[in-house]
Amino acid sequence: MFLAHKRSFILRFLSAVVLMCLESGASSAWELHEQPAEPGEWGFRPSSETDCELNPPAFTWRQDDRATSYRLQVSTDREFRDLAYDAGSQWSSHCPPQILPAGKLFWRYRAVGEDGEASAWSRPRQFTILPDATPYPQPKVEELKSRLPTERPRLFMRPETLARYRQLAESDLGTQWQAIQRSADRLLASPPDLSEPPKYPKGMLRKSGAWKVIWWGNRQRVVAVADGAATLAFAYCITGERRYGEAARDFLVAMTKWDPKGATSFAYNRASAHSWVV
Repeated sequence: MFLAHKRSFILRFLSAVVLMCLESGASSAWELHEQPAEPGEWGFRPSSETDCELNPPAFTWRQDDRATSYRLQVSTDREFRDLAYDAGSQWSSHCPPQILPAGKLFWRYRAVGEDGEASAWSRPRQFTILPDATPYPQPKVEELKSRLPTERPRLFMRPETLARYRQLAESDLGTQWQAIQRSADRLLASPPDLSEPPKYPKGMLRKSGAWKVIWWGNRQRVVAVADGAATLAFAYCITGERRYGEAARDFLVAMTKWDPKGATSFAYNRASAHSWVV
């Protein structure tokens, strides 16, 4: 009898320990911020009950500052037993490289921290891919990279089209080319300010007149440098003159020295951050 009670006690004790461990593991997963999008925000897409005319749709969700990557799952059932798609993403947006089954689907995501710890899964969001949806898979990054030529230029023009651009600059588009070259020459003679745009002074009232001057002024400064580098680089591609190429390089090198978490970061000034791709 004593041994039976002892064995029962040990089993109950071990069960309690296992339960505590499971509960501890479950609670270690942090909760995501899933508050609805404010007016003007992109929000979660596809939003609930969306009928998608593209297959697959693009998935977007709220960025989490604790995340270094994310996991996206698409399923034919709300419990996610039958996955139609499962992939990692570096960004808080993702477009699958494959067609998804038409009909009612559910999607969810989770964040993964720097230490590999994952958040709890988001709530399931339902959407429908229409039977006649246009196929629109996003090529994988590896596939896009494989299409890039090994020679330069390879971004906005390719080596095999360079001769054609030069021919047009001397003939049909000569007037337009001369205007671009004059702009490049002005940039050489009077380059924009390459120093890092400033942050707001401490205590400055957000959206005040003085705040807006710095906010928009920083955007204009970023545009001047980024757009100037593009103009100089184009002039170099057409003429082959090193003075243009070296100036474009100097503009870009100056921008790389700016603090990525400073005044031109997305979190600090979105208008400036967006201007990097102008």
